[in-house]
Amino acid sequence: MGIWLMSSHVFAAPIRLELAPSKQLIVIFSLAHALVLPLVWQAELPVWLASCISGIVLFSAWSTVRRHASQHAQNAVVYLHWHSGETWLIGLANGEVLEAELLRDSYLHPSLLILNFRCLASGRRISSLITRDRLAAECFKRLRVLLRWHFEKMAV
Repeated sequence: MGIWLMSSHVFAAPIRLELAPSKQLIVIFSLAHALVLPLVWQAELPVWLASCISGIVLFSAWSTVRRHASQHAQNAVVYLHWHSGETWLIGLANGEVLEAELLRDSYLHPSLLILNFRCLASGRRISSLITRDRLAAECFKRLRVLLRWHFEKMAV
């Protein structure tokens, strides 16, 4: 869980982020999905349909937590590496490393970063949700500064 700067200039330096599992995301995703279940059963639906929808909601909770929060899914993002230019390397839990570009529709907030990438080889989109508990406080702050600088540079 950390960040390494490989040069004295923070904006030009390559950066590698080892992402830790997030207890915050586990709680948020679990609660969001759990709140839907009573609504399904309160709706006037046939029991078989309510059961199917509940199963889909539970599967969604399980797969979302595994991919974005606990990092147990094979396609979970476990590290990000940015070097000079527009290219990022994305490390997945299955050991696959993908070259990707960071997209402008990424979201930056003081407590949450949603980084959207497009893989250069396949065009596939990958998102990484980064909360404060996935990185050390100073690493999270440095990443936010780097991303703001990066998006400002993209806008020019």
